[in-house]
Amino acid sequence: MRYYMIQWQPEADDDPVRMYLELSDDGLTAYRRLEMYQNGIYAALEEPAPADLSTLTGEGERMILSASQFSEVWHQTRELPDGLMGLFF
Repeated sequence: MRYYMIQWQPEADDDPVRMYLELSDDGLTAYRRLEMYQNGIYAALEEPAPADLSTLTGEGERMILSASQFSEVWHQTRELPDGLMGLFF
């Protein structure tokens, strides 16, 4: 597995400012994704990524993470109120 943190300046208020990705070894399949927004809301996703991952990452600054770094961020978000659902409850 490969792990990345991508950070960029969002074009719109509803675009994420930071994304954490867990990718397959070939870098073509995303398994888990965590999107962080300017207002502190996050979205944790476990779903297939688009075939072209550049649609997710764009021109953002990429940083390689270790498996333990990604896991720590992933599990910390599980301790917070449920991301986007936190807006409604």
